[in-house]
Amino acid sequence: MYRSPHRVATELLQERSANENLIRGIRDIQFSGNLAVIKTDLGHATGIAFEIDRLDISDILGTVGGDDTLLVVFRENSDHSSLLRALEL
Repeated sequence: MYRSPHRVATELLQERSANENLIRGIRDIQFSGNLAVIKTDLGHATGIAFEIDRLDISDILGTVGGDDTLLVVFRENSDHSSLLRALEL
């Protein structure tokens, strides 16, 4: 299926804008062992968990999102900063 370069660029900008809005919903991140607990604005945790999963960070096994809190599970001995870099925090 052909998509014009303008349409592709517009879609990428819209996606980036949506991702930035979700990331703005993060209020706090705390790490403990191979876990990260992320506090968010009410209603944002599931969307942010989805976006983190889409980043496909090799150090992350998965996420679980609630209403205002999400859990990120890292592989053993992983570098937590990979998440912070990907979120540009």
